[in-house]
Amino acid sequence: MKKKIRQFIVAVTLLAFVFVLATACSSTPQQPAVSVPATEQPAAAVEEPAVAEEAEEAPVEEAEEAAEPEAQEEVVLTVSIPRDADRLDPQRTTLGTSGFLSNLIYDPLIAKDPETGEFYPWLAESFNRSEDGLVWTFELREGVTFHDGTPLNADAVVATIERLLDPDTQSPFTNFMGEPNVTKIDEMTVEIAYDEYWATFEDLMVWSGDKLGILSPAAIEANGLDYGLNPVGTGPFMFAEWVEGDHITLVKNTDYNMPAEPFYEVGGPAKVDRIVFQILPDAQVRLEAQRGGQTQVMLHDILPKDILTLQDDPNQVVHSFNAVSVYYVGLNVEKEPTTDPAVRQALSMAVDRQLIADTIMSGQVVPAYGYLVPALAGLGYDSDGLLSELDLDYDPEKAGQLLEEAGWVAGADGVRVKDGQPLELELWVQNISPRKEIGEIIQSMAAEVGIRVNLVPMESSAFWNSLSEGGMNAWFGDGQMPAPDFLSFHFDSSRIPATNRYRYNNPAVDELLQAGRTNPDAAARDQAYKEVQRIIFGDAAGIPMFFPLTTDVYSTAVENFQVHTGHQEYPLWVDLTLNQ
Repeated sequence: MKKKIRQFIVAVTLLAFVFVLATACSSTPQQPAVSVPATEQPAAAVEEPAVAEEAEEAPVEEAEEAAEPEAQEEVVLTVSIPRDADRLDPQRTTLGTSGFLSNLIYDPLIAKDPETGEFYPWLAESFNRSEDGLVWTFELREGVTFHDGTPLNADAVVATIERLLDPDTQSPFTNFMGEPNVTKIDEMTVEIAYDEYWATFEDLMVWSGDKLGILSPAAIEANGLDYGLNPVGTGPFMFAEWVEGDHITLVKNTDYNMPAEPFYEVGGPAKVDRIVFQILPDAQVRLEAQRGGQTQVMLHDILPKDILTLQDDPNQVVHSFNAVSVYYVGLNVEKEPTTDPAVRQALSMAVDRQLIADTIMSGQVVPAYGYLVPALAGLGYDSDGLLSELDLDYDPEKAGQLLEEAGWVAGADGVRVKDGQPLELELWVQNISPRKEIGEIIQSMAAEVGIRVNLVPMESSAFWNSLSEGGMNAWFGDGQMPAPDFLSFHFDSSRIPATNRYRYNNPAVDELLQAGRTNPDAAARDQAYKEVQRIIFGDAAGIPMFFPLTTDVYSTAVENFQVHTGHQEYPLWVDLTLNQ
């Protein structure tokens, strides 16, 4: 059985190789142009007119006043990303692309050192938490202005939080915020008070600017729910341009003067003038753009084979680290035949994670046996024995037995049948590598136990936008899991269908998630999140697949490339320099 799957994997890999070779050898390759906005060129030197010998010498002061400073060439960094953002509104998006771009535009109230866990002032120059943990008081930093010129003050913080909590905003982060009383104490002081302990507010605050970034009240009033199309923050970069499907451009905030700690070595305004995020979904085009110098940084979803190529390129630096993300197969528990727990459990046992990790993913991932990531190993993190404990680890023979016992008997064409209905389901995947190839391997593995999987490749934005409609049985997805309560994004029934696309509704899980948010005892919270995982994976509502390494690539012309690895895998762009 495994031999057939390995042969299939080899065939997929060879096809990919032949395609790449053919593309590389084509005399007239048809590839989308990498459009990089032109930079401003230094002003041309003006030839000084000849001066007659008898002319009177000009006073030194006048000569100095007449001299114009030489124009400085704009420093433009071009970064390739595989997909577009949806909106640059930190309160209304869960898309990774939107998150890391928002992190450049907005600032949080406080920051957290990813190494030590220590809190640092940020937009709040000082802060205090009451002994019972219920009341936070923030003294705001003087002299900070939003990109639209609006001053940072208590009104801005109150307006930001009120907007997040407003049902019309439809923010996926309301559970993290809870239901606090937000009070303006004076012009530069804000108090946020809870009636009960609310642990996840702390998580929300320190996810840099992409979750609770403070918004301009003037821009909130002007733009409403379209804030993400005209984003205004206090961060190191300002929004300049968005050409859908092509590029997003940010320019530096010359007034930015946040402290260096805990993120930066130097701090202050960014060292590059402009960042162009070029949207290049084609992996081969991205690779050639990076190696050809059209882009200087390559982020997100770099193919394992391309990572190996770039590691051998002396002009490129490959930077890999443990991500805070998980790849998974989500299962819709309300659509036949994945309404049947036996079908979901059998599919989990049919998938050989290790084989996919070693072949398609070239060892760039670690098989996952839960959703909470080992990179953090925080509350709720369980060992890799979770699925073995639940008896749902790879075992195709047992998967077949389980289906047989549930009434799914072998059919003439190899597809199991129950009450005259074939065991057939749809698996949605994004039509980009390696996601499509992973979907094909899952399809092949499922066939070995009698499940016919019909693969539905989709463009990325259509994929994510369609999931909440519930038309699929299964989907191959990925997402950040920087804190244990991100389990609520997936499985809290109050989030159906927005982010709980599984349509999973279990009151016991809802209660445990609530206990994880509100219990001040860390040990009790830990047990609550572990029990959540035992229940949901016992039901096989989702199938954990991989914990990836996040890999970014940058050219040797780039210096001071840093990544925040504590809660997100976002690059820090302020100290970065580019030798042009």
